[in-house]
Parts: sequence; structure tokens; C-alpha cells
Amino acid sequence: MTKMIDHHMMAVMMGEMCIERAIHPELTTMCQDIVANQTAEIETMQAWLQDWYGITYEPDMNSDSMSHLMTLYGADFEITFMRTMIRHHSRAVREGARCVERAYHPELVSMCTDIVQAQLEEIQTLRTWLCQWYGICRSQTGGIG
Repeated sequence: MTKMIDHHMMAVMMGEMCIERAIHPELTTMCQDIVANQTAEIETMQAWLQDWYGITYEPDMNSDSMSHLMTLYGADFEITFMRTMIRHHSRAVREGARCVERAYHPELVSMCTDIVQAQLEEIQTLRTWLCQWYGICRSQTGGIG
């Protein structure tokens, strides 16, 4: 859970930046959803860590990937943001699948299942927007974004 809390916090920070800088309202709406959903999941996981294991955990942030995003605006921001979020979500999908296989608490298994599904859907949407809005289309067999 601590890894997913850290991971979600990075997405929240990226999402907040996106809300301020995105050009397309659809992307702004997705970023608002990312911030809301992942903030709620962070709070739930923090509560579970406390309830189940007596652990108080605050996110540990490494903002190196944020530095470049902070310099971008307009289309450059959107393209870089979407490509970065696709990679970011792909890592969460892998971790979420691992959680589903290994977690003991049914509530956590359910959350991890939901995370995998939601982030796979967002990856597909982001890939579609990259293609439709910017002509950056990936082939069926390769490439992340």
C-alpha cells in the first residue's frame, strides 16, 4: 500500500498541474477525476495501514518527473502529460495486478481490481486522444504512447 500511496500522490500532483494547463476540456475533466479518485484511495489506504497494522504513512515524493512538465504549456504540455500518465498508469496496472494476486484483505483486493480497470480505461482514452488531437498514434503491436 505504501508504494501505491506514493504512486497515487505523484498522479495527484500531475493531475493538479493538468487542471491548470490542459487545453482540451476532456483532459481537464479526466485530470479532475484522477485527483479526486486517487486522493480518496490514498486516504483509504492510509486508514487501512493505520487500522490493520498500526502504521501512519505519508507519501514519499520524488518529483524529478514533474520538473520537465512544469516547464511546458499548451500542446507540448498535453502531449508530454498524456505520454507520462500512460507510463505512470502502466506501472500502477502492474502493481495493482500483483496486489490482486497477493493481498489478504478483500477490501484491498477489490480496490486493486478497481485501480487496474480504471487505469487501463484511462490509458486507452489517453492513447485515443494523442492520436485524435495530435496525430500520435501507436500501432496495435508496439509503443506505449
